[in-house]
Amino acid sequence: MACRGECDVGTSPTCVSGWVGCQRACPVTAPDPNAVGLRAPFLLSPPNASCAPYFDCAAGYYLGLGLQEGPSCRACNGSRPALSVWATPGLSFNDPLSCLWECDPGVSQGPDCIELDRARPNNEAGSYGADPDSQTSCGPGRTSLPGAALVEGDCLACPALPVRGAWILGGAWELSRSASLCQWRCMSGRQRGPACVDELACTVAGRVVDAASGACVTAPFPWQRAGYAKTGLAASPTPAPGLKRRRRLLEDEGQAQTGPAAGLTRRRLLAYEGLAQTAPFQTLGSMAWTALDPLSGLLAGTRQWGVSGRAWVVDKARRWTQAPAALCSVTTAAIGGQLFALGAVCNRSLLVWVALPGAGGGNGSGVLIGQAQPGWADGFRAEARFGAELYVAFAPGTQTLFVLDRWNCLLREVHIPAVGSPTTRAYTVHGLTSKLLIAGDPQPRCYGDGSLSNPRGLFLGDGGAGEAWLFVDDGGVWQLTASTREVGLAVPASAFPAGLFPSGITWAGASDPYGVQVAWGASGQTFRAAGAACPPGLTSLGGAGCTQACPWATTGGGYNYVDPATGLCTGCLGQGRLGCGLGQRFVQCNQSAPSWCDACPPAAAGAAYTQAGSCEGVARLPPCAAGAYLRGWYCVPCPSFASTLRAGAVRVEQCKCYTGFRRVDGACQARTLYAYPASGLCAAGACPVPANGTLLDARSCEWECAAGTYRVTGAGFWDACQPCLGLPAGRKGFTTPGDDDAPLSCEFE
Repeated sequence: MACRGECDVGTSPTCVSGWVGCQRACPVTAPDPNAVGLRAPFLLSPPNASCAPYFDCAAGYYLGLGLQEGPSCRACNGSRPALSVWATPGLSFNDPLSCLWECDPGVSQGPDCIELDRARPNNEAGSYGADPDSQTSCGPGRTSLPGAALVEGDCLACPALPVRGAWILGGAWELSRSASLCQWRCMSGRQRGPACVDELACTVAGRVVDAASGACVTAPFPWQRAGYAKTGLAASPTPAPGLKRRRRLLEDEGQAQTGPAAGLTRRRLLAYEGLAQTAPFQTLGSMAWTALDPLSGLLAGTRQWGVSGRAWVVDKARRWTQAPAALCSVTTAAIGGQLFALGAVCNRSLLVWVALPGAGGGNGSGVLIGQAQPGWADGFRAEARFGAELYVAFAPGTQTLFVLDRWNCLLREVHIPAVGSPTTRAYTVHGLTSKLLIAGDPQPRCYGDGSLSNPRGLFLGDGGAGEAWLFVDDGGVWQLTASTREVGLAVPASAFPAGLFPSGITWAGASDPYGVQVAWGASGQTFRAAGAACPPGLTSLGGAGCTQACPWATTGGGYNYVDPATGLCTGCLGQGRLGCGLGQRFVQCNQSAPSWCDACPPAAAGAAYTQAGSCEGVARLPPCAAGAYLRGWYCVPCPSFASTLRAGAVRVEQCKCYTGFRRVDGACQARTLYAYPASGLCAAGACPVPANGTLLDARSCEWECAAGTYRVTGAGFWDACQPCLGLPAGRKGFTTPGDDDAPLSCEFE
């Protein structure tokens, strides 16, 4: 049985009955003058336990292994400006090109490291000046890197203050210096990461009362449709939705999906083998895919190149971009008009950026934040330290990067003013802030009340206003609400099958508005929030029970109702926005129906409604003289070539066309006289007169419709008389025939 473990520097392991102890003293000798972090790991069997050391290389050196010699730190290679410094050691074993560099901030500036004609400053962080004993503070909202600021112009702008944030100021030097180190506080609300967040009330959509604590929290399963009530939690041991279908589609296209990367995400439609064949380099061995972003489809992988490996990221357009090292978690982010891949370097405490092709131009890669060696610290780019297994996800809603720090059992957030900025800053968002001193390094407590335990994976559950991210730990499935930085338990571990702990989230929301899939090994389980529609007038706030979530009367004097189409609380439209007209009554919404316009009853003879949206205002209108009609409150003349026979017309249709004219599209036009044949068709008794018509002249066959009817013009002789329409209430009857094709043109009394 092999003996596994890791001993402090100066001892070697000894296996005792399967138990590992570090007992035998070793000579403390550094194997390489360029090594840092010397330690003694092993994979040995007694009695062969030895003092073979393992070490990390310093910045500017990579760990290499020769054919005839053991591992050693060798100088990094690669073209870089003269006035630059190495920012990391080699990030890939045996790869001299995997070191990252940046401009020396004390003597150069800009992406090309332009020389500054001066000696190196000796300033402290947040100050500037040549004399180390006489420093000047950069002032509130500005800071500086140590050893890089000679004059005030060398001070850098701090990251922008959050809404309701203020710099920490005061008369004492330490307080003044705090402002120069970009320290701030919330004027109101609670600081959570780089934001000031209000404690939201339970009356806000998406908020519910936590049954255990009684506190008001964001409801789990935020993608559940509003207007439905969560009635329980059901589990089913099903594979990831669409996985079999996805594989079949790839096979149909001649791009069979194989290898350990198969089934990593429900959204990927790229074939890994096909991608490997299009790689723009000569490769050896097989491509190892290390991470992907399920939202953008971006892939990260490595493949052997000569004696060392090469790392790449590949987008959905199959464009390859070299990465500085293997990335075990990757996300995409649009920052400053440029698209970037942000990734966690495998087995390192380091986050890097890689410029992607597309809008904004630019190329290259560099350190985003952190260091090569693991640890724990919040702060700016060079100060922050993370554990060595990280999961990253960029939240567009907050424009920040969330980092799940597995080794430290924390949820972190990285504020990025600009990619590569030294003022990129890490905050702890969730987890215990009290630290234990482990091997001289402050570390968080990974097990205990208020902490995460073994957290892993980040998956976006909903991209809307809620923007909820899901991850798992030994306690179950957790939900991060990006806008409020809240972390709550969505699915407890007690709901998992006995003895199984999830390896990550593989699928959430999307095609199923209630479900989240949890994976362990090659199998998985889907957890669904069972829901039922709320009754009319009631709604749910993002997965809670049905409550009267919308107050009927608001503090501003308005009202609300539950829109049955969306289940959301919606503000009622008032008369001003709904715009009910004269003769219509405005009806206020109720708790399950919007406002509407209802018709008023017919007004009495000679009267009309005078108030829009109401049936209250009624007034008698003056009769208009012959040749005019009532429009609103005024008598206006009839249109051209039209008149009324009597006074009191109340609509334009009562204006009839003059003799010899007919109505066409509402206007009076000259009538085309019919030409009758010379065969004597118009002889006495031969004139075609329609029903309800009266013959006026037998010689010309001229006729007119009877009172109460109007003339419908057909082709030739096929005109007809149809009954008039629209006799108002209280009128005796029609007194004249109507005009051509105008059913409302008959006069009445």
